Amino acid sequence: MGNISSPDEPPLTVSNVPFTALRKSLHSTVRGLTNHTVIFFRYFQIPALKVEASLMSLPYIADACVLGVPYHEARQLCGAVVRLQSNATQREVNLASIRAELAGDMPAYMLPAVLRILKEGEQLPRTHSGKPVKKQILSELLGTTDSFPAEDLPDGVEYFGSMPVIDAKTAKPWDWAGMQRAR
Repeated sequence: MGNISSPDEPPLTVSNVPFTALRKSLHSTVRGLTNHTVIFFRYFQIPALKVEASLMSLPYIADACVLGVPYHEARQLCGAVVRLQSNATQREVNLASIRAELAGDMPAYMLPAVLRILKEGEQLPRTHSGKPVKKQILSELLGTTDSFPAEDLPDGVEYFGSMPVIDAKTAKPWDWAGMQRAR
């Protein structure tokens, strides 16, 4: 099975969106988007699908949606809206515990900085095809449209804080990205 997106052939597009597809005889089977969502945090690019997959690997998370939350200091923050498994309680799970568990697998800049745990009965806004509607999630669940209100958090939203500005006087050459001081 060869990938349709070869140098000789143009990539498959549906509504001007490039897709990765596999060739099966005369038909193509669409596998998913070629492009993926990227969160622009300061000068880093965070692949949202990687963060989402890491969240979903935690045993107490049933559903997760990762998105870029607009923020005036850092362009976007890595935000997550999660649903807990029925056996997990909200008192055990919070942003600090999730960040601590993910810290071994991901760099500090990729860890979620904003978290909203869905309460029982709350749903993620989704399209008819089941994809999360990120603009509605931002406004309804995270309480923001233009810039995240870090000083006046909406009910149920936790905020870790953005990474500190790197001070050139105290920064070490091996830590110019601020990873060691972000924890």
